[in-house]
Amino acid sequence: MVVVTLMKERILSPKKLIDISKIPELGKISYDEKDGLTLGATATHRQIEEFPAVVKHYPSLREAFHTIGNMRIRSAGTLGGNLAYAEPQCNPPAILAALGGMVHVLGPNGPRAIAAEDFVKDIYESALEPGEIITHVTVPAPRPRSSSGFCKFTARSETDKPTAIVAVYVELDSSLKKVVECRIVVGAVGPKTYRCFAAEELVKNAEGQGRIDYAAVARKSTEEFEVIEDASGPAWYKKQTTGVFVRDLLMKTVEKGMMGERAR
Repeated sequence: MVVVTLMKERILSPKKLIDISKIPELGKISYDEKDGLTLGATATHRQIEEFPAVVKHYPSLREAFHTIGNMRIRSAGTLGGNLAYAEPQCNPPAILAALGGMVHVLGPNGPRAIAAEDFVKDIYESALEPGEIITHVTVPAPRPRSSSGFCKFTARSETDKPTAIVAVYVELDSSLKKVVECRIVVGAVGPKTYRCFAAEELVKNAEGQGRIDYAAVARKSTEEFEVIEDASGPAWYKKQTTGVFVRDLLMKTVEKGMMGERAR
């Protein structure tokens, strides 16, 4: 679908097209308690959303795929196509980055794995090299005392391009009193997916989960991503809105982790 759209817009004019949708291995979805989730590149958003292990173990991932466009788009669009399109306003790059996902590609120089947080380089520019295709994506198995969250804000209808996307992952220690791992990822606001490392350090360096300064974390996160003013809103609005979502989603995700949920 993405290639056809680009051809209609005359952005691409390929001499030949190869349909990889009939390769069975590229459409497989599987789950293993040790190795985690494997998502084939030609698996549709709808198939991923409804896969039993995603429903059970990765609710935030399910939410991200459930809120892609409409039913027609989710039933036809594929994970690999979405990622290769490299549009910063898409859901998968942010949630996969927050969950520690890896994008596996194959090309003339053999296979390689790319961290999901590094895959979208700029608007419509991915980490794919010439001749490479995405084969599958892997997501680690849920860890004890871990939790995650996903939210997407659209200024008008649910199917509009989002003003902000935020995805968060936290993991608490055995006492459930301190965050030992944290990933905060922001999308849609600028030309790529952003991981907010400095904001994450504020969370991990807090003396305990009860001492996390969520407002300070939110402010710090807004210093770590570029904002482009577009039809979704002016730059100042998008930055302030995103900070609010970082604050609220992080607080909610930590609270889930405190309850001992293995919710992704």
